[in-house]
Amino acid sequence: MIGNDLELSIIGLYADDLTAGFTILQISKLLKKAYPYINKKANEFIEEEIFLKTKVGNSHLCHLNLESPQTIILLTLIELRKLEARMASEPQTEALISELKSAREEFNMTLVAEFGNEIFVIGEQKSPELIKKYPLLASRKIIQTNSRESQTKLARETATQIFFGFEQYYFLLSQARGKKR
Repeated sequence: MIGNDLELSIIGLYADDLTAGFTILQISKLLKKAYPYINKKANEFIEEEIFLKTKVGNSHLCHLNLESPQTIILLTLIELRKLEARMASEPQTEALISELKSAREEFNMTLVAEFGNEIFVIGEQKSPELIKKYPLLASRKIIQTNSRESQTKLARETATQIFFGFEQYYFLLSQARGKKR
């Protein structure tokens, strides 16, 4: 089963730095779980190509394989859980998402992510005047861009929240940061 709590906990360790590498022992200690339990799951991840491994002495340094569809699914599930938690704690987030859904079609948005207080949109570049009809969006700094321009930002920063376009976000991120290992 993909996406159980243990799998999401393991992948969640990489959420803030998708290029990080952890040994199986480090994962076990960070999650406060028994080593054999984590070792079994990490080896499953290696077999399923969710993890790429680098042998370091007697250990395996595990990295996310951002080219694996299963990795993208797990990262997407983590982002959806973060979004649900945010909606529960910040009522204005639901209103923002509602506005984004309305604006999504008009701007042909394929990716909407948040970096701090900036809303980053990949879609058709339209007049900033059009955004004014969406008050919650208009109150934030909106960066409209195309996929190629976005790679510079993604090479430096990780989104604090992804609203739409999870798969495209992780694809662009892996392109921007280069293939690891």
